[in-house]
Amino acid sequence: AILLKLVPHLCSKARLADARRQDVILNRTDRAGLYLMEYFAGETHEVIYQLGLDRKGKVLFCKKLGEGSVGSAALDLRKLVENAILNNASSVVLAHNHPSGVALPSREDELATLQIKDALSTVGVELLDHVIVADGDFVSLADNGFFRNLR
Repeated sequence: AILLKLVPHLCSKARLADARRQDVILNRTDRAGLYLMEYFAGETHEVIYQLGLDRKGKVLFCKKLGEGSVGSAALDLRKLVENAILNNASSVVLAHNHPSGVALPSREDELATLQIKDALSTVGVELLDHVIVADGDFVSLADNGFFRNLR
């Protein structure tokens, strides 16, 4: 009985270990979204991750930036920029979850994305996407045209 209870937890750990491989190339938004979804499995509070990529889309790092309540999480812009610089990232994908189960971006998500894009651009790093994960699904702001509207 104990072993049966552990099976889902062990499967989750195995998927996360596979996702944390850093020889992965994420050159499409669907690949990035699926990669990032594993980091949010079982989360009941809002969590923010930063994914740093090189010019070819190879994963350089994936770091947790913040953790919060059910409805929000604080984001440290200085830490985000520092991670990108110290890890020589050419680009960044930001991701957070919506524990409510609705992956649609809020106005606050869009405003934070603009602020992050501006902060990263000052040091020559591109914000490629902001992925929102909820209930085994994700929404990509890049796929929704959010970044095209900024040009």
